[in-house]
Amino acid sequence: EDVTEKIVVNGEDDWEKVVILEDKAYIAGLKKAGEVRGKTGLINFQTGNTGDKKASKKLKMDAAKLGCPFVLMTADKTTVGANSNALGGSQAIKTGVDHILISGDITDHGTEKDFEIFRKILKNLNLLSGERVSLVAGNHDIYGGVTITEDLISFPSRCLNTDYEKKVELFHSYFSETLNNAFFLPEEGIYPYAKIIDGVVIVGLNSNEKFSLKNPAASNGKINKTQLENLSLIFDKLNSDYHTKILLVHHHFYKLDDVQETLTKKFFQKIESHTTKLKKRRKLIKLFNNLGVNLVLHGHIHENKSYHIKGIKFINSGASIKNLFSERLSLNSIRIQNGKISDELLKFQFVSSKKDHLHPDYFLDIYNKKKDLEYLPAI
Repeated sequence: EDVTEKIVVNGEDDWEKVVILEDKAYIAGLKKAGEVRGKTGLINFQTGNTGDKKASKKLKMDAAKLGCPFVLMTADKTTVGANSNALGGSQAIKTGVDHILISGDITDHGTEKDFEIFRKILKNLNLLSGERVSLVAGNHDIYGGVTITEDLISFPSRCLNTDYEKKVELFHSYFSETLNNAFFLPEEGIYPYAKIIDGVVIVGLNSNEKFSLKNPAASNGKINKTQLENLSLIFDKLNSDYHTKILLVHHHFYKLDDVQETLTKKFFQKIESHTTKLKKRRKLIKLFNNLGVNLVLHGHIHENKSYHIKGIKFINSGASIKNLFSERLSLNSIRIQNGKISDELLKFQFVSSKKDHLHPDYFLDIYNKKKDLEYLPAI
């Protein structure tokens, strides 16, 4: 068996020999000699630019001073001081994702059991924090949906018996920690909320319209006047230092007939176009443009799509599990570097194909018995 040469570090001049490790399994048998930290003025370390290289070099040089050939990354992010939520805060070098944005429809039926499952998933992954996750409610999270024939009969009465405002509050009560760093919350309700993550402004909006005769499927979208007034107020208060402004909503902004690949899809989209539309879409886009919004993240339609309207970039998350004509999990990876936004669609095979793994009771059973997860929904 081939064995690599021993790494010998005698001082700062040997910093290039230092290896940064990400897995504790690699340090078995090694002794901790101290701690080192990096500092950056960029949005994140995973940009592949000079800021990343400088942060990595500093960590290696500090480790070399201690005579250490290895650096183990033990935290995703450590911030200190008054500027801990702004650019320039001290941070431990990290890999992976800075922040996860979830555009609603976490559940099919909007039950508390579903909310509990997702809360436990976030908590189990150490993501139940405003620094790590931002989310908004989708129409399924409020009213549920029609999945079996019997639902066609019971769905209208279910919607009528749903207290819209209370259901929105109930939804967010399960994920209240995700709002612990919001610098703006309205006097009443949840939306819009606003937070700053590494110098990027994120605003969550509620685009779900209340159930009515004009919205019989409870799936159309509308952003009310009060939310829009508060949105303008939020951006008016921000200074020019914040160049990237992201809106997180549930409903889409493009016409469904823009993408017609098959007769089945065309028929489906014809139905959807009358039951899932966002009202006053053009006026909203004009307002967003005037406010300097750079990126709008949404969901609702189960297909991944990246597009531009009036200079604003829009990204549809699709559905991480139940995507149209897809047997894969899909996620959008978004990178912000020097004010420029790029995105990449990531696709993964299902970890498990067992249908019973999709049932809520299966996940509750896993958590209650502290078993290992074989399959994670929605993340």
